[in-house]
Order: sequence, then C-alpha cells, then structure tokens
Amino acid sequence: MEDKDKIQLVDEDHNIQEFFIEMTFDVADKTYAILSTDENKEDLMAFCIEKDADGEEYLRAVEDDDEFAEVEDAYSYIADEEQD
Repeated sequence: MEDKDKIQLVDEDHNIQEFFIEMTFDVADKTYAILSTDENKEDLMAFCIEKDADGEEYLRAVEDDDEFAEVEDAYSYIADEEQD
C-alpha cells in the first residue's frame, strides 16, 4: 500500500484532526485537495487551496453545491484514469 501524505487541521472546537491527502488537482484556475479521515478513503472532503493577503496557503471547505459538483466530477474522472 502506498504511503499517503498527512495533514493536521484544527476544527471549530480547536481540536487537532489528522487527514490523509488523497489527491490535489486543478479545476479551472483553482487548486483543490481531497482529504480523508482514514486510509480507506472513507469520508472524503473537498477543500480549495487559497492564499491569504500575505501569500500563505490555507484550506477553504467547498460548501457551494455547484463548486462541489465540479470538484466531485474532476476527482471521479482523475481517480478513474489512475485505475486504468
């Protein structure tokens, strides 16, 4: 099994949560990260990688339905291509 990169995020209750980075990819002019809570790809979550005024990257949860649908389609296409 391939080792996956991990990232730690702080939730709204200030608890540290560890996630596996499943994939990063571009859709139009934005970069997205697909994260999971375990190595079995359960509970996939989509985040947009953005930059603040100082140029520091941060993750923004994808909550807009249309944006999420675009990200989901791109992820499915890339994941299918990788399996072939």
